[in-house]
Amino acid sequence: MWLPAVQAVGLDEVRFHDLRHTHAALLVAEGTHPNVIQSRLGHASIRTTLDVYGHLLEGLDEDAADQLDAVFESSARPPAGNPREITVRRLSKCRPIPLRSAAL
Repeated sequence: MWLPAVQAVGLDEVRFHDLRHTHAALLVAEGTHPNVIQSRLGHASIRTTLDVYGHLLEGLDEDAADQLDAVFESSARPPAGNPREITVRRLSKCRPIPLRSAAL
């Protein structure tokens, strides 16, 4: 059933496994939790999922750091007239980011 369908649309080189891998890669790109991907693919262990698709998760670290930065920036605004500063290290690049805080 697969082979006649892909041949009919001129995709002779596409294997069913390629569709499975694309499915998983798209889920990773959309930020789907690895446990959900594990379940959808029928892997018995999350380790299998992460061993096969873990390399696709690497770019998500930058996104996580950006989200964390947004949280700090929105919650660390001091009252007017308080010049004290704290420095938070950005997890992905370990470079200081100055933030103002009334907590010091």
